Amino acid sequence: MYNRPFRPKTMTGICPEREEERINGLDRMATSIVAACVPFVRPRPSGLSWIVEGCGGHESSLKGMTDSEILSKARELGWSMRREGYRDELVAHTFALVREAAVRSLGLRHFDVQLIGGLALLKGLVAEMETGEGKTLTATLAASTAALAGEDVHIITKRLSRST
Repeated sequence: MYNRPFRPKTMTGICPEREEERINGLDRMATSIVAACVPFVRPRPSGLSWIVEGCGGHESSLKGMTDSEILSKARELGWSMRREGYRDELVAHTFALVREAAVRSLGLRHFDVQLIGGLALLKGLVAEMETGEGKTLTATLAASTAALAGEDVHIITKRLSRST
């Protein structure tokens, strides 16, 4: 086992406890070329679009429910997910429930792309969204579903203030 003697240093760089690697010009150029090509060859997650149709199927039945009925349905879905896991049908029903709750409480309805982003987050994938596309609203889908399933959930957002 290699033991390096402890040498106190000044705090610099991203990880001050370890020395930064020196990157030569050729490596830097290769990294730039690869980074420029990634958007063209990155595979698109095509297996996530089913959530849009799944949510749409439950939407009409939720519109006629009262708030207390929606709450009891949420509890029922939570227990089902704790027993059976994140089955597609349960996730779609939960997303539709969260979508209806957002419409009633906030007046905001999740767009289809936000449903797909919420499913990506729930599956542990990274969902990249542009400014103004509703990242916080998207996070409510995955966070609510995970919380109903009994998982610990934390959401951290930052609202940028606009100076006039």
